[in-house]
Amino acid sequence: MASLLPCPVCSNNQFFQSSNRNFFEKIRTIIFFKKPYRCHECGYRGWIQLPIKFPELTRRRILILFMIIVSGFIISQLLIGS
Repeated sequence: MASLLPCPVCSNNQFFQSSNRNFFEKIRTIIFFKKPYRCHECGYRGWIQLPIKFPELTRRRILILFMIIVSGFIISQLLIGS
């Protein structure tokens, strides 16, 4: 993956896409349109802004946010009702 900015640690310009480590990083990728990357030289791990395809991704983002809110509401009701 090419980058316009060099690595903040070693100034290298060679990066590769890194995997999401957990559920929260996956949510961050979906909501904020950012993807983790890693530097080939030093192993630094950061986030890069993804290009946005508005019609398709905006619907997906709204659906995911709705599902998170509904899930949170259901869980809070289950905990309060216990």
